[in-house]
Amino acid sequence: MNAPIFDPATEKYVSLATYRRNGIEVKTPVWIAEVGRRYYAFSAGDAGKVKRIRATPRVRIAACDVRGNVHSAWIEGRARMVFDSALIA
Repeated sequence: MNAPIFDPATEKYVSLATYRRNGIEVKTPVWIAEVGRRYYAFSAGDAGKVKRIRATPRVRIAACDVRGNVHSAWIEGRARMVFDSALIA
């Protein structure tokens, strides 16, 4: 049985999959917020997921619990850094 597609706006946590330079995937449970059909996650600038997104913007997200246990299908996406709070307010 295939995992269901999910609506990120309705989930408390999502698993954010980012990629190391060597292509290895790293999954991290995060909170996200929807603003105008885009999803945002806040993180410290020196966090591993931020470094990986700087290296490659390719990401995937899936619904998960607080421990990162995935319970939906994955959605492919592209991430970018936002430094101007006016762009997301």
